[in-house]
Amino acid sequence: MSGQRELHFKKETPSRRKAILSRLAREQVVVRIYQADCTRGEDRARRSCLEHLVEDLLDVGAHRLVMDSREMRDADDRSTIHDVIVAHSHAGVFGYEHLDSTQEPLLWIADAIAWCHGAGGEWMRRVEPMIEEVVDLRNTLGKREARPPTVRTGNRAHFPRLLARADIEVSS
Repeated sequence: MSGQRELHFKKETPSRRKAILSRLAREQVVVRIYQADCTRGEDRARRSCLEHLVEDLLDVGAHRLVMDSREMRDADDRSTIHDVIVAHSHAGVFGYEHLDSTQEPLLWIADAIAWCHGAGGEWMRRVEPMIEEVVDLRNTLGKREARPPTVRTGNRAHFPRLLARADIEVSS
């Protein structure tokens, strides 16, 4: 919101959360959620989500990915992204970078919607119209829980959470 340096949805009051979600709905934000089981480790779950995210981004011709920085663990993301790009035989440039959420307010969208999705109940109901798809990777098949198609116009904010600054060019 205006003048705010950073947003962490869990720290916001319920009335402020509602105001933020109303604004996101007005902007016709659309997101895709990738979820994995963390019982075998958070890093493994993140890698699985990131692999599928990058594959999807490459499939739709995206050129850039921005992620919230995890500082010392950003190198793991870079390695995962590189591996997917090579395995995907992607010819072209795909840029990615990690930024602090104070540097990229669009990262706040992912924080807000992911928080609501995880909280369930009323919060989940408020963000359901903004969730295009939930990619459920909690089983080994990586099944996709597709939502009914929705026709939307205007700006679309897909994949609002991920980016590590590097440009990789892979020739086929």
